[in-house]
Amino acid sequence: MGLLDKLKDKVAGAIPARHEIEDPFDNDDYIPDPRKRGKLVASAEPPDEDMPEKAGYTYGTDSADTPAEAGEESESSYVSEEDAYLMLETDEAGAETEDEGSFALYGGPAGPAGASVGAPTEYAEGGEEGMSFAQAVAKRAGVLFGAEKSRHEPRIEPKTEPEFSDEHKLLIIDPMDALFTKLEETLEDGTRQGSKFVLKGHGISVSPDFEEFEEEGNVRIRFTVSSKKWGWDIVDVCRAKGSDLVSAFDAAVADFTAGLGKLLPTLKFKSDFDTTADFGGKPHKWSVWSGGVSVIGEATPPNDDFFAGVIIDELVKRLGSQRFSVAKILIVKTAGRPVCEVRLNEERVPAAEALLASGIDRKEGASGYRLKQYIFLQQEKSTSREYTHTESEIRGYVVGAAKLFYAYGKRGGIFPRTEYREDLKVKIGDPLLADEIAGFLPELCAEHAFPQISYGEQIVVNAGEDRYRVYKSQLASYNYIKRAVDAELGKSIKNEVYKVLVKSSATYSVILEAGRSGVDLINKRGQIAQNFNFSEGYEPI
Repeated sequence: MGLLDKLKDKVAGAIPARHEIEDPFDNDDYIPDPRKRGKLVASAEPPDEDMPEKAGYTYGTDSADTPAEAGEESESSYVSEEDAYLMLETDEAGAETEDEGSFALYGGPAGPAGASVGAPTEYAEGGEEGMSFAQAVAKRAGVLFGAEKSRHEPRIEPKTEPEFSDEHKLLIIDPMDALFTKLEETLEDGTRQGSKFVLKGHGISVSPDFEEFEEEGNVRIRFTVSSKKWGWDIVDVCRAKGSDLVSAFDAAVADFTAGLGKLLPTLKFKSDFDTTADFGGKPHKWSVWSGGVSVIGEATPPNDDFFAGVIIDELVKRLGSQRFSVAKILIVKTAGRPVCEVRLNEERVPAAEALLASGIDRKEGASGYRLKQYIFLQQEKSTSREYTHTESEIRGYVVGAAKLFYAYGKRGGIFPRTEYREDLKVKIGDPLLADEIAGFLPELCAEHAFPQISYGEQIVVNAGEDRYRVYKSQLASYNYIKRAVDAELGKSIKNEVYKVLVKSSATYSVILEAGRSGVDLINKRGQIAQNFNFSEGYEPI
């Protein structure tokens, strides 16, 4: 019996159901999906998509950036990177208290499915002679968002002619033009330049993109904020529901302009406050800017710098030599207790979440609310250290390292780790980065294979006689390597390569050893401490 068979005997259900196969290592068709990693706030699993409804409950999902009101009592609530899973109470008869995706929190339930048809043709760009406004809307929407024509067919033969406001008509004709007009009216020093909104004198651009635009009152806009100084983009997804398209559009745009949009023009001015943290035995000085608090629902937002003041120590002690960082705060309250999510450079910070949760007044906004805020951190040049590799360079190195690892592994026998690492150092030309990629790559693949296990925020690095305990987020290379793995699994890093990397990881060995001892690390949601051995002279950057 092979090691994997022993593991399967010892640990029942090792691979989570959402991976859709029983064994990721024995199925050549399996392609890992980084988006399927569960990042739950509570300890229970979210409801299974195929779970049948039962009396008293109904299951629904909605974006983490758009919380849902869950009636009288929320049985459980989660906020993950992409989705919030909600178990909603129903009435005694078992009827749903809220339809999926139609929550009163956003200004009322969605409009009727057959609304908004029949109006003068001249307002509908791209319409044909004799075509009603609604028919042209359907045609226009199909062009803009790739919708199937049949999706709109039930709407083009109305019995009544509803009235449209001029604002509604103009919004339908050119939603992107309406969006840029709103941004120019709201944000200082900004103007449209092609497909981007550029903040003059800031070196910052905003690229908006409609992801949802439904006449019933459902709008979702992705704002990608870029600057050459940062080296990475900030993505703010803003979604709103309203009683009609105009109100939903206005609310979605306001979600951006009142929050992240309010922060951007202030970055060229003096920071809200400064602070200092230690990294590598040296002090590092940081300036902090707090964006506006975007509010949906019934809540009185605190002062813009309130959240930063509460959690700043937990944020900066996770930062290293990087020049720029960004934190995102999301607080969602349904009828139950508030759920807090804090991300620093896209990684969760549980300690900061606990601090915020302990200070929230649970009586405030009893019917539900959502608060969102961005915090920008910039390190002084005197204490920061320029990183010599770009994210795109490291992504290429990671893909090459994975393929090289697979080539060595195909030789059979004991894996030549020393030979592999020395070869990688020659190919990359940076011995320290080669150490990091060789060490982190297999463990990151294992984290994708076994997302139920907790791996902690800190790692220990041994480099000769030196020993460092650092947060993963403090290492510039780790952040880049992790994002490269997330992006390339199932693409440039093929499935057969992924399986070999997982089997070679220390994490996989620990799971096997625990299984032999009768300890189910996966189903028991165990924790694994991670240690790495690098070459003498390694220094964390």
